[in-house]
Amino acid sequence: FIEENSIDFQEETEPSNIDFQAEENTPVLKGRVEFNSPYQNIQNDTSSTTEEKINKIKNISTFFCAILIVTYIIHIALIYKTLPESLPTHFNFAGNPDGFGDRISVIFEPLISALVVIIVEIISHFPQLWNYPVKVTDENRDILYAITMVMISIIKAFVTIILLYAGLCSIYSFLPISLIYVFVTLLFVVIIGSILIMIKAR
Repeated sequence: FIEENSIDFQEETEPSNIDFQAEENTPVLKGRVEFNSPYQNIQNDTSSTTEEKINKIKNISTFFCAILIVTYIIHIALIYKTLPESLPTHFNFAGNPDGFGDRISVIFEPLISALVVIIVEIISHFPQLWNYPVKVTDENRDILYAITMVMISIIKAFVTIILLYAGLCSIYSFLPISLIYVFVTLLFVVIIGSILIMIKAR
């Protein structure tokens, strides 16, 4: 009688253990699938070597922009009293000034440039919020992150150059305004080229 009860007890408890293990493991498996988004930790998952190169490019771009802005401000501070009361603030496609303003307007360019650098620097720390032209996956997220970081570093530098050069064109009439069109064209080439590389990398 005791042996029969022992056998029955084992037969009843073993399936219960199996069910318990299955129920215990199921949420773990579901959690991994549900929350493992390719957008999470996109920067942290980048290889250390690649990330070091990206950070170096970003730092060089930021330093370059800072040098340009500080140099421009120092230059304006030194010559401000010698500037005429009215300066060109807008140019037509032919490069001729068609709008004028007070000389205080020459400080707008470095202020806007500094604001652009700060905004881009903040955005660079949140890659999961960026809008990519292709779907981000585990296979392509590292290369997409690298391409985007290089792109915005170059854009940051070009925008700073364009704004500060426009300010100098308001002060020095001998500077060709057409050079701004060249910078803008190169800026679009960088953006379009980066997007095409991202599409190819998908």
